[in-house]
Amino acid sequence: MVAIIDRRATIYDLAYSPNGKYLAVASHDNYIDIYEVESDLGYYQRFMSCRGHSSYVTHIDWDINSSMIRSNSANNELFYWSLITDASKSIDPTSYRKVDWHSSKCILQWETKGIFGSKIVKNTTTQEDIEHFLSPCTVYCCDRVKINNDLQLLAVGDAFGNIYIYRFPAFSNDMKYQAFHAHGGPVANVKFAVNLKTLISVGATDGLVIQWNLDNIE
Repeated sequence: MVAIIDRRATIYDLAYSPNGKYLAVASHDNYIDIYEVESDLGYYQRFMSCRGHSSYVTHIDWDINSSMIRSNSANNELFYWSLITDASKSIDPTSYRKVDWHSSKCILQWETKGIFGSKIVKNTTTQEDIEHFLSPCTVYCCDRVKINNDLQLLAVGDAFGNIYIYRFPAFSNDMKYQAFHAHGGPVANVKFAVNLKTLISVGATDGLVIQWNLDNIE
């Protein structure tokens, strides 16, 4: 057990690097602190702070090589940071469109451009089609899973209690999707299980944790 008190602000996201050497911490004071899990000085030593967002940091992802992170903020910013060069400075996003990412928690990324715009969700009670307009302000969370070499899925949770399933990457606004409504308020988080057949969603206000079976998703 290690206690770290470097920030007084709320912590919004935590992400370990794929190689297990680093922990990135996103906080309400607009910083991302990066810790070495184990070093000559001890455990969880902060060695880098990333500053540049104009609002609090909401989501962070590592690349597969544990050398770069990307981040979103509440002001709908997408920043990239490198541990190899100067991680305290943001990088031009267009230079990193083809980076392979270990996770896909960031709502704003090249591969999720198609999730925004008008979406149709069927009301489970009345069976009526309801239209929602999704923007970076109404999409709360997302996650990606690789089913096989030919299929990756993207799950998206919105402010209206809906879950959307896309093929990943979702570049185009006219991409097909499946939509489900279950939560009585915003969806706080979605996460694919390691069995590749289950999705877990958590409601922000209704207190529900829902398990979705993905056997029929293609």
